[in-house]
Amino acid sequence: MKICSPQLGVSPLSSLGGEIYDWQTLKGFTERGIEVYAYLPKDRHYDTRLKNFHVTYAPIKHIIPPWLFSFICLPYLFRTYREEKFDILRIHSPRYLGPAAIIFHLFHPEVPILASHVTVDPPPLYYPVEWLTFKIAKKIIVQSQYLKSILIEKYGVFPDKIAVTYGGQLAAQKENTEIPSRLKTLVPSTPMVLFMGVLVKRKNPLFLVDVLKESKKEIPDLKLVVIGDGPMKNALVKKLKSEDLTSDAILIDQAYGAEKSYWFKRMDVFLLPSFDEGFGLSATEAMSFAKPVIASDRAAFSEIITSGKDGYTLPLNASLWCQKIVKLLKNPNRASAIGRHAKKTVEGKFSWKKTYDLNLQVAKSMIK
Repeated sequence: MKICSPQLGVSPLSSLGGEIYDWQTLKGFTERGIEVYAYLPKDRHYDTRLKNFHVTYAPIKHIIPPWLFSFICLPYLFRTYREEKFDILRIHSPRYLGPAAIIFHLFHPEVPILASHVTVDPPPLYYPVEWLTFKIAKKIIVQSQYLKSILIEKYGVFPDKIAVTYGGQLAAQKENTEIPSRLKTLVPSTPMVLFMGVLVKRKNPLFLVDVLKESKKEIPDLKLVVIGDGPMKNALVKKLKSEDLTSDAILIDQAYGAEKSYWFKRMDVFLLPSFDEGFGLSATEAMSFAKPVIASDRAAFSEIITSGKDGYTLPLNASLWCQKIVKLLKNPNRASAIGRHAKKTVEGKFSWKKTYDLNLQVAKSMIK
């Protein structure tokens, strides 16, 4: 089987959950003997160890706005189909690559389209392109039942067309034994809560300051670690300063591999207060480290967490989050029990092997 998959990014080091999911999906295809032909922006990083993974670079490195990539990759699609006769055209992020799929489909309707949809917000500008891409796609893969319901209700997609393939948990890296310099001034037992994600409005990062402020009334030495960067970074810094909490927050633009593992193992509780989320890969990653996760009671989090058993889903009320954090930090046995259940949950329900197998089943069903 041959799959052509133009990509805006497919780096295993990405801070974007959707890109990590896509890399893992393509990795699963190649490990099962499928030839994958990918088109990437110039010099974009990818895992060069993958076998059966054929990358061609676009002549342009930075593509803004990203939907322009649809038109840049069109010559590649037609040329690659002429030379390789791929079996499936896979389109990740239909809002950006949908135009390429639509135009290619006009000339080659015999090639089935597999769409991968990970975004939760349907802006009016992209809605027509996404709607038409979903209409011509033979199958659509999403990461949660929540996303499936969005496609059915907002785009009118038939349920039988949609396959839910959850993401997995990332394998824990060997811990960095060297203490990061910014922690050397802290007492080793300092309690710590962690957030990791792109700092955008949808992730609700400013809520973390409210939670920190409230929690410090009960646990004065509590520290907040934020791993991520984005357009809300300045607003986060400003709010920390206005609440006189700058010295109580550790802000890290990015952390990978052993360094990231250090923070996951060092933290006490993981916080994810998103307004909306298609899945929540960082939540399953935290759970794989046997750590309690507190997430908002919105979006897909209830599919990941059974509240009170392997984590908590709560309304976005800072006092409620504070109460739960304080209880976990003052009751280590309870926190450990929640963490053990969390790790058991992700190992049983959210494995990349299951994701690979389901994606392969979907792909095979398209070319029978």
